[in-house]
Amino acid sequence: MIKLELKYNPKNKKLASYSMSMWFLKQGMLMEWINFCKTFSKILTEQGIKDNAQAKYTMARMLLKGDALKQFEAKALRVDESNNNFNECMKVMAIHIFPIKPLQSRSTT
Repeated sequence: MIKLELKYNPKNKKLASYSMSMWFLKQGMLMEWINFCKTFSKILTEQGIKDNAQAKYTMARMLLKGDALKQFEAKALRVDESNNNFNECMKVMAIHIFPIKPLQSRSTT
């Protein structure tokens, strides 16, 4: 888990901030991924970096661990670090967490 200091209004550095804790994502289940994405989006917005591609990649690398980070990096290393490509990297993560045909891998014994 990591604790981050977020601004209520990132454009005004004089305003108060608050602390928010977030779990690292190593691998995930449906709800873990959904919660990660919601929290991650909030962090990007409240840190004032939602339009800064380099900062988004840095934040993602800080919050992803293990297999999740490997999947993200596998895509990120093949593209330039732009906002559009960041979204593609996140799609790769979603596909990794939600296989297209998940029931086919289950045993029917």
